[in-house]
Amino acid sequence: MSRKNILKTMASLIGNAAAHRALEPSSAFSLREAWLYETQATEEAEMRAWNDGDIALFRDRALRYASNVIKKRTYAHRGRAVMEINAQAARLVDEFIEKELRR
Repeated sequence: MSRKNILKTMASLIGNAAAHRALEPSSAFSLREAWLYETQATEEAEMRAWNDGDIALFRDRALRYASNVIKKRTYAHRGRAVMEINAQAARLVDEFIEKELRR
């Protein structure tokens, strides 16, 4: 798979994982789904070295994926502002970047 396709796949996985964790942090099902997505993305990330351009593209796409999932799952907001949930998802994406892509 090409570098760009790997980045798209990883961004989708991490965006979904961040949205799951931000939307439903106490749901065992959501946490398990997030863990599975993160594990798959970590396996992909370990196969290559990532430059700053790759990381910027990954972050942008992952945040877009997370934002779209959060926007669609309004039932899980539970009175919280969308901006607050998106900010939490962004922190989770940044944590993944620091842990897995900037080695």
